[in-house]
Amino acid sequence: MTSVAEAEPLRPVPLLQQRPFRMLSLTRFESRVAQNALNFGLVLLIVDATGKALFSSILVLALVIPSTVFGIAAGTAADVLPKRALIVAGNLGRAVVCLFFVGASGNTATYYIVAIALATAGQFATSAEGATLPAIVEHSELTQANAIGQAIGGGAQLVGIAILTPVVLRLFHSPTVLFLSCGALFTLAAFHALLIGNTKSPAARKEVGGEWDGPWWKTGWQQMKSDPAVMHSAMELTLISAALIILAGLIPKYIEDTLGLPVDVGAAVLMPAAIGIIIGLRVASFLASRVAHSVLSTFGFAAFVVNLVLVAFVNPEASFLSAMPRL
Repeated sequence: MTSVAEAEPLRPVPLLQQRPFRMLSLTRFESRVAQNALNFGLVLLIVDATGKALFSSILVLALVIPSTVFGIAAGTAADVLPKRALIVAGNLGRAVVCLFFVGASGNTATYYIVAIALATAGQFATSAEGATLPAIVEHSELTQANAIGQAIGGGAQLVGIAILTPVVLRLFHSPTVLFLSCGALFTLAAFHALLIGNTKSPAARKEVGGEWDGPWWKTGWQQMKSDPAVMHSAMELTLISAALIILAGLIPKYIEDTLGLPVDVGAAVLMPAAIGIIIGLRVASFLASRVAHSVLSTFGFAAFVVNLVLVAFVNPEASFLSAMPRL
């Protein structure tokens, strides 16, 4: 005769109740809030200092180019080097950059130096975070874990751009307070990264111990070239990430010129994106088990592009909708 405990199958522990995943999620949220807040803050500072959109565009390039150049090397480094150490180093490095800004002269050149340093250190930290996920989460839970990760990234973007930067700059009128706050968030993210625990799965140990064809920093590119699906996904993810950074640079002028609102108040228009994050979090796991991942990826990318085009014509769309007869 079997006992009740033996008869009932063990229920899996929810992801956010698993300490390694919870610590990783806290690390991601805190670091992304700080990074998004600083990206937006640097754009505002450049616009205030120069009054020209050209310089804000150059700043966007200073954020995008290091991510693109160091992205592949950072991904391979996350496979070869200790992941948790990379996450801690990347976050502490960004905290040091924040302190450098506080002690610097605050001229235009400083803004570009800080942007490049933040983007470079951030690329190694985020790549290590992504490589950590499969090592601490069961394979059957990866889709849900990725969906939660996307929700964390979207929520952090909202908090950083729509809340932290506008509130701090409006209340204190000092970028120093913003950078000190973000430096504290990066430090907290590094602390939570230490609590993740073991980040080297048996599969990862086997891969690291294998033979690499050429220097380690070229391995990621070789692997991508050998797998068309990986290359396709990487291109889509790179384009979306670059577009989001560019959008962060355009948001101030878009809010002022197109929407006719003050920047620090108009950033609140981003809040409805929280609805999309919640819907995506609920739907992602359901679709991933029924639809091919490559199809979902391509559809999501196409939907992103369509919505981006719709944003460009928001005023004509508003005029069209307002002219429609009311029910």
